[in-house]
Amino acid sequence: MTDERIVALVPVRSFRDGKNRLAGAIADTERSRLVVRMLDHVLDCLGQVGRLDCRVVSGDSEVAEHVRRRGGRIAPVAGNCLNPALDNAAAILGNGAPILAIHADLPLLAPDDIEAMLDLAGSGEVVIAADKAVQGTNAVLQPAGCPLPFLFGPGSLARFVRAAQHRGLCVNICLRPGLALDIDTPSDLAAWAGDRAPGTIPLRTYDTLRGSDLAWGVRLSEKSKAMF
Repeated sequence: MTDERIVALVPVRSFRDGKNRLAGAIADTERSRLVVRMLDHVLDCLGQVGRLDCRVVSGDSEVAEHVRRRGGRIAPVAGNCLNPALDNAAAILGNGAPILAIHADLPLLAPDDIEAMLDLAGSGEVVIAADKAVQGTNAVLQPAGCPLPFLFGPGSLARFVRAAQHRGLCVNICLRPGLALDIDTPSDLAAWAGDRAPGTIPLRTYDTLRGSDLAWGVRLSEKSKAMF
């Protein structure tokens, strides 16, 4: 991808109500601190990558205050619906620029992971960062003027691929440990604490998808398209 401006959107529902599936594993106060800590980490990584115009997408006043206190910017939204909020923020802020939407719960993320996604975008491909099960999506990079809607949620990897192909867009899948581990469940916490995340992307899936690759990115070949 060229040195053009890229809008980075990081959706956050709230600090207090986020990560409800961790409620039985850690205390509520610790859960809130974890959400803040992971958001700060993702924002720090994004801040080390040039060309990014980063906004946190949230309608929560506590989130907005925290982001502004650390020098960041907010894309305010009404309600807590993830995909409509991202669609709205992209429509308002995109202004012909590529859009990177990335989740705020990626504790192993590094700036190199984001750079890898930008490299994979090439000359206008959609880049999708798969989760550790290679079923969900933890980040998606859309080229400038791309009509692709946001489709995050369970099983979103296949939905994103189908939507892009339906619109005639080329797709690259980015498989990197730093982008793969999102923290939603106690087992995710255990994987992070045990440093087992780098092995969670199954090699058999990578081998099946492999066409031409770059930095753990995989271009969808005709053979691999059948998986979706």
